[in-house]
Amino acid sequence: MLKLGLGCLKSGFSVSELRLPSISCPHCEGPARIRQSRSFSRTVRELRYACLDVDCGHTFRAELVVTHTISPSARPSPEVRLPLWSIGRAANDNPGAVRRTGG
Repeated sequence: MLKLGLGCLKSGFSVSELRLPSISCPHCEGPARIRQSRSFSRTVRELRYACLDVDCGHTFRAELVVTHTISPSARPSPEVRLPLWSIGRAANDNPGAVRRTGG
């Protein structure tokens, strides 16, 4: 069972309003559901999925990783150091293209 942080509920979200990270089964491309979750750190979480197609039955592991800060926290933790995501002109000068900087 996926454990949700209390911060989600303190923010005014109900559990039914939260969207869980979804992914299709890499074999049959059918829907898969999170069966277990565990935290490795403040920025890395392991998710264990099970395919909902009983004929497939594949179970697999995925990782959810926080990689960049888009908007800095008003209450930053000294334990978390994330590069700032910045949007700038792409090298090919395509105005619609986006590039990442900061690592």
